[in-house]
Amino acid sequence: MFVLPLGAQASCTGQLLCEVSRAELPCAQWLAFASGPVGAELGFEFAFWYSAADSDGETMIRVHYYVHGRGRGHATRSRAIIAGLRSAAVQVSVFAGRDAQSVFGNDCRPVQSVPPGLPLGLGSLLLRRIKEAEQLAARDMPQLILSDGDLPAVAAGKRLGLPTLAIGHGLVFAHCERPLSAPRLPWLREGVKARLASAGASHQVAVNFVPLKPRDPERTSVAFPSVQALPQVAEPGCGPVVCYFRDDNGAQFARWAMAAGYPVCTFGGRPVEGAKHLPFAVSAFQEALGAARAVISSAGSQLISECLFHGVPQLALYHPRDDEQRLNACMLSSCAGPSRGLASDACDATAVAAFLADCDPTQRWADAPGGAEQRVNVVDEVVRQTLRLAG
Repeated sequence: MFVLPLGAQASCTGQLLCEVSRAELPCAQWLAFASGPVGAELGFEFAFWYSAADSDGETMIRVHYYVHGRGRGHATRSRAIIAGLRSAAVQVSVFAGRDAQSVFGNDCRPVQSVPPGLPLGLGSLLLRRIKEAEQLAARDMPQLILSDGDLPAVAAGKRLGLPTLAIGHGLVFAHCERPLSAPRLPWLREGVKARLASAGASHQVAVNFVPLKPRDPERTSVAFPSVQALPQVAEPGCGPVVCYFRDDNGAQFARWAMAAGYPVCTFGGRPVEGAKHLPFAVSAFQEALGAARAVISSAGSQLISECLFHGVPQLALYHPRDDEQRLNACMLSSCAGPSRGLASDACDATAVAAFLADCDPTQRWADAPGGAEQRVNVVDEVVRQTLRLAG
């Protein structure tokens, strides 16, 4: 067996240095990973990777998949993508931030996501997370790193010389042309953040619920979110108003819906007196969404996508300083049907009552603009790009 000692020269870290044929060692591929600045920094004299193989002896693609942990939209999208990757015989190791961990359960390793803004200790957190991702990659030797909103994962992949695939809704602000319905300055501000989070990625899959044009089609794909089928219910549109707010700040809107005479079901966060309350679970939320008269929620991209696809009317609210959700709400308001976006400080009891009065429980405003047959599904696109980049 061949081993490359520490200090030997190679063109890039992670380069294939030696391969033992299947005649000598069936279904195995050993990679020496010692040269280059990252290997030396991590303290490896040499390391080896034994690749997984399928029943026919063919080597499987191995990837690391990182999921940002603020809200559950990243995890909901990523869970469908990961299922698609595994169906394509890709071996996926999942690393998930706080809110995403409840979606994946034991199928993930917890990591600390980088919070928005510039909090104290951000620099040390970034450095720690990047080094942790490098160490995990040195141990497992994936052919590709995928990141849904996780900046340190993309940075680690770039330092290791590994191809990286960035996935997310925020990427539309950096890599797609702005629609006329979206205000210019918030789009530019979000674009700066998205460029930082995806800097160095080999390819971007920008996810959005309305069709957008990529600025560079060679480096960016635009895909429609993956949306689950809802359970069959006896009377769609005749159930309670569903309230879900990422930051647990929607109690007043739930009270105004009840004051207008509508039953309410809240998910996650603290209970609201008079409303049915359930802890967040995907199956329970999907069942409630199928029966809901309407949804009142924060303006997260994934939930907007689900409501649009299934035709559930939605009042999507955003904090005036939350540029991303403001832009989501603007794009939602350009779609057909009673759904609308509104700043939370501009919403009152009258606005909630008027929205709910416009919701006809006998009619579902299904499908977002563009036509379903014209859209590329994010699961299909990520699988395609993974096979291309890691192949």
